[in-house]
Amino acid sequence: MSVSIMDQDIQNMLCRYRDRDIGLQQLRAWLDSQGARVEAQISRGQLLKLRRGSEAQSNGAVAQLLPACTHCLGIGLPKQFVSRTEYQQYSQRRDAALASGSLTEIAPPSFDSEGAGSAGSVMYYRCTHCHSIWAFVEPEKAENGSWNRVI
Repeated sequence: MSVSIMDQDIQNMLCRYRDRDIGLQQLRAWLDSQGARVEAQISRGQLLKLRRGSEAQSNGAVAQLLPACTHCLGIGLPKQFVSRTEYQQYSQRRDAALASGSLTEIAPPSFDSEGAGSAGSVMYYRCTHCHSIWAFVEPEKAENGSWNRVI
């Protein structure tokens, strides 16, 4: 099931979790209290990740349920870079977004595992418009880096 329209209460709770106004346990308790209402609007797979998945799985589900805005997607779609040239293009767009105030660099979130398996250094950014958190992995050795949405 694809979610195209989610009611405002559900969106607000997912946003509150993404913004760390509430914790994962609070989100899960709220989802459980809503029963059929959320089951009708969130796919079973995403709901299972939210209710019983690891924090990283829950964050991934929230990232899919709350779309990124045109400001942060203007840097580019999330992906592993196929070349150093592609890395440079994303890097230039990221730098422009930082200069315009659309992105701000943030400390590594305690809940993210993006940096754990990557060869290059990881920098984290928050979109000032939609509050999405992104990880920008620098190239290292054979890896060309990546741009990934954390939540």
